[in-house]
Amino acid sequence: MDHQLADFTATAGTRSNHLGHWDDPDRVDPGVDVRIAQERLDEIVLEMADVRDAHRVLDVGCGFGGTMLALDRRLHGAELLGLDVDHRQLVTDRCLSPGRPNRFHWLCGDGSRLPVRSSSVDRIVSIEALWHVPSREQFLQEAARVLVPGGRVAVVDILVQPGAGSVVGVDDLTVEAELSSTFDPWPEVFGSVDQLEERAVAAGLRPLGHVDATRQTAPTYLDHGDAHRRPGDAAFAGSAGVRMFVALHLAGALRVVYASFERPRG
Repeated sequence: MDHQLADFTATAGTRSNHLGHWDDPDRVDPGVDVRIAQERLDEIVLEMADVRDAHRVLDVGCGFGGTMLALDRRLHGAELLGLDVDHRQLVTDRCLSPGRPNRFHWLCGDGSRLPVRSSSVDRIVSIEALWHVPSREQFLQEAARVLVPGGRVAVVDILVQPGAGSVVGVDDLTVEAELSSTFDPWPEVFGSVDQLEERAVAAGLRPLGHVDATRQTAPTYLDHGDAHRRPGDAAFAGSAGVRMFVALHLAGALRVVYASFERPRG
């Protein structure tokens, strides 16, 4: 997080710090700004969440507000709640004003204890925050609690397959330690889509489907060619955690997944 704050403070750059999505990852123009791909990822997740005008939408792990701005561009008459555990990012968010007749609210808190009333939110989106939450199980339980009947949650999660260490020539403890050294917190490193969906069902949510976007998001972290423009990114790109992240991806032992769930009616 410190490197992201350094980048944002120094460059007043993009408010999105998540991966980008390339529809054709085999044809990536190195001159294309990653922000276009980040906006595409936002677009896909918001479509999976089926966000609509006048909805009350909670963005869990809102960061610097990039997805909140994407929601604002898309919706009219919506109440948009941005939740983040890092108050430093919320300081930068509070200067944002909606460009349309929507309302922004900023909340400090963590995804395993959502500070909103039960049955009070139409949609939840969470882009690359779920793997930082202390417990995916608790997040899904909380999502089921705060969603209205018929409400949806759409997430981008990053999952490392159990036993991945043997694929890259180390043990799983080393995988966990190296990833956590850069991406801390990452409480539950190992998991699968099946496990995520099983936890959702146990929490009272109905899986609506998922997309394996590992290939489509890969160009973001396989190329750190813009590090020279981002003061905090040079050290980040060369860190043990990023090297492990890339190694796991190239070995097919890591999955980037978009998934959506619904709180059933009745």
